Amino acid sequence: MPRILFPPYNAPEINQILRKRVEVAFNEGVFESMVIPKIAAIAAQEHGDIRKAINLLRATGEIAEEKRTKIKEEYIDQAHNLIESNEIKNLIETLPPQARSVLIALCNSIKKLKTVEIWASTIYEEYLNIAKNYGMKELTDRRIADYIWELDNTGLTISRISSKRYGKERVVRLGVPIKIITRILDRLEYREKCLQLYLTLDGGSGLL
Repeated sequence: MPRILFPPYNAPEINQILRKRVEVAFNEGVFESMVIPKIAAIAAQEHGDIRKAINLLRATGEIAEEKRTKIKEEYIDQAHNLIESNEIKNLIETLPPQARSVLIALCNSIKKLKTVEIWASTIYEEYLNIAKNYGMKELTDRRIADYIWELDNTGLTISRISSKRYGKERVVRLGVPIKIITRILDRLEYREKCLQLYLTLDGGSGLL
């Protein structure tokens, strides 16, 4: 059965749909006047997806509920960042171990060299160090280039071809703030270490 594709909604359309939802789901007067127009503008600019706009409205309302206040415009950015962080977390968690190692190598290289863009060859050198430290199979630079391409497709990285002294090479930067990515990676590493410790103490039986 063919998929039905809907064109993205624009800001006025999203605004109208959200207002209808609000009339049904919320009491009158719980919103500041600019909440719905701002959410509609953000959604139209980023994706035009009404479901994501409703999700942002819901998250903004939940923050207001926690603070026991009316739903304020200032809560929208906080809700947006929370949703984005959760999406990035889910994305990183589903990466294959080798792809995650490439992402770690990029973050490490950025920290060491104190620069935003990193040559693919530099990422590969750092990846080899990570692979050795974790006892992983060391892949070829061509395979790592494939993983960089896959990371580009997720939006976690952004790469381009740039000229060097002796030819051209791919240069890579993060598509997401490094603080967000490293925080997620650190939590994943801690969780995996705890799981490994549990399996070691338990002898792998699943019962302590």
